[in-house]
Amino acid sequence: MFRDLVDCIADVPSSPFVFNQYRDIDPLVDIPSAAAIRRQNLALYLEAIYRLEPESIWVLETPSKEGAVRTGVPFTGDRLLDARSARLSVSPGFSRATLPSAGMPAQSPTSRILWDVIGDSRPPLLWNCVMVRTHRGHIRENRNPEPRELVAHSEILRSVVNLFSGLPIVWVGQSASLASSILKLHGFAVRHPANDLKADFPKQIAEVRTIIAARAKR
Repeated sequence: MFRDLVDCIADVPSSPFVFNQYRDIDPLVDIPSAAAIRRQNLALYLEAIYRLEPESIWVLETPSKEGAVRTGVPFTGDRLLDARSARLSVSPGFSRATLPSAGMPAQSPTSRILWDVIGDSRPPLLWNCVMVRTHRGHIRENRNPEPRELVAHSEILRSVVNLFSGLPIVWVGQSASLASSILKLHGFAVRHPANDLKADFPKQIAEVRTIIAARAKR
């Protein structure tokens, strides 16, 4: 069901300032089959989330160097692959795409906050408005997506929204909010946890969940 979507993401070319982890490999970090493993992991993730019947979609910016750039699984690094497989009931489980010598970096602050907020509740579909790594000339150097990149990736985002049709969308951060405007899709705009100096994100998500639950009862 989701293989065509994964293939569309894999078709996006890399460039001097973009690394498509579903198409290419980083020889300093990845095993030779890493891109294929990440595609498989992403398909397994989508299938698992679909089976769990999520209540919402949370859209953020781009994959982190510690997370999906290495594993292919949104907001999941090498260190948590097994735990996330168990949490989402993924069978046969996610596979590692990186070299043993590449180590297992700690999860990004954003990933940690997201999964702390999700807790034991039914997980949402976590997604990025740009599913490939945007950087400043080196994969490890973060760069927010430019508006033209949001436009270029908007149809992939629209496709995943259509596959999970009818789910409310939580747009997390400025890039995601801009993507919502490009697609003319309504939803809930919340602060990005990485810029959340007042720790508003958990409270905002709690409020959004309350609204979604109330609407579901109507």
